[in-house]
Amino acid sequence: MADYTAAQGGDPDHKFLKIGKSSIVIESISPAHGPTTGDTRVTVRGGPFAPYQQDYPEPKCKFGEVSVGAAYVACPRRQPKAYEKEGTKATRTATCIQCENSPAVVSGETKTVPFAVSLTGDFADVSSSAQFFYYKPTAVRAIKPAHGPKDGGTTVQVWGDNFVEFGEDSSCSFGTRSVPAKVHDAGYLTCVAPASDVVQRGMPFSVSLNGQQQSRDPVEYWYYNDPQVTVVDPDTGPERGGNEIRVRGENFKPFKPSEGELDIANSTFCYFVEIGRASCRERV
Repeated sequence: MADYTAAQGGDPDHKFLKIGKSSIVIESISPAHGPTTGDTRVTVRGGPFAPYQQDYPEPKCKFGEVSVGAAYVACPRRQPKAYEKEGTKATRTATCIQCENSPAVVSGETKTVPFAVSLTGDFADVSSSAQFFYYKPTAVRAIKPAHGPKDGGTTVQVWGDNFVEFGEDSSCSFGTRSVPAKVHDAGYLTCVAPASDVVQRGMPFSVSLNGQQQSRDPVEYWYYNDPQVTVVDPDTGPERGGNEIRVRGENFKPFKPSEGELDIANSTFCYFVEIGRASCRERV
């Protein structure tokens, strides 16, 4: 239970709000994990924090044995998911503590450390704690397919290193747009490409496990306009298949990567000749 004492100096009518050891409670921290390289900004929900802002303006956070500075911030009562945008000013009706960047792990190894927050700064007011997990930085080695229609909906397979299942905190980013990712194991995950207004130009692709730090590998995803077929020549052929077919239309060669298959599912392979022309081999 908090109590009041006369303020020392300043406004004689102001009463200093003391903090009892059981007054401050951590309800949640987000994200509760970050890379061993540090620099994760953790938001703490719980408190109550608002009544103490004036008397304790310099709160601190502690990751294991290392303490960092913190600040009071307006925040949504519910923590946005990693792939969601932050709430508007109107929805930030709660008061949270936001910690400065988490310290790096010198050894570079994964580990879990106790996490605490203190309004007094000396951690004498700590009554509850949480756990913060350090993981090795993620890396993306390859994605397939590396291109898809501008309307999105393409399931992208991602191969890499140090993927960890963190539920809704895991995401893929296609340029500035993020979507949920499903981690299958430490080297493989999948996600569904969102829609994009940008076509015929590579979009940076990255993976994040906490909604903040992204993989930094030079991987791109390309969007294209849907191809349109106007002429198929010949438009008939023998049942045994094997015909070479010339196709005319639009948007057949919409991106820079090398020639490839248009229709893997039906084993009908088409090679881009130019923007409006392709050559295909009918399935046998």
